[in-house]
Amino acid sequence: MLFRSEADAPKWHEARRQIQYYINRMGAVYAHMLERNGYADEVHASQAAWAARDAEASIAAISDDMVRACQCIGSIDEVREQLRERAALVDVQMLYMPPGTPAEVGRWFESVMR
Repeated sequence: MLFRSEADAPKWHEARRQIQYYINRMGAVYAHMLERNGYADEVHASQAAWAARDAEASIAAISDDMVRACQCIGSIDEVREQLRERAALVDVQMLYMPPGTPAEVGRWFESVMR
């Protein structure tokens, strides 16, 4: 969830890092899927940086557009709307779980579901 502040930068970085991991560490399936969906430039730039052992450049190659296509990110209202829009397109949506104990995460989910 984003708050339109400097505190959002680590969240965008983590979103990019997750996609970068799938492109460079999970075989070719995800890279090919993203290429076919219009992100060949980002995929190739991330792979080239990864091959050069520059993890941060590999992460930075992931565009905001690519993050938004792969993940729901934004304010809680924006995320709710994105999940509603995507619900019409898929049978199952996978959610990234925030850190914490099950009780802490449960309380967080309860607070944002209102």
